[in-house]
Amino acid sequence: MSKMFNRRRYRRRAFSFPARVQPIEGDPIVCTVCDISNTGAYIRAGLGDLPKSFKLILSNDGRIYRDCRVVWREGIEFGLEFQNRPVI
Repeated sequence: MSKMFNRRRYRRRAFSFPARVQPIEGDPIVCTVCDISNTGAYIRAGLGDLPKSFKLILSNDGRIYRDCRVVWREGIEFGLEFQNRPVI
């Protein structure tokens, strides 16, 4: 995980959960959610380049997702800020 200074307002829960990045245009990108909180997440994606904003799909059927924006990136690791409340 990145050694960046921790400025998070909410504690994140560590785990390893498969998810998908869904850009506005293009195919989904498989990723792993490494930790998550009410306001953001830390993910690893197979690509070192993701769009600045996208939907993070958290369920197999796509009904649970969060709109995100990338706040930091380091190689294939990304820090995300959620832009909305959970959609279920």
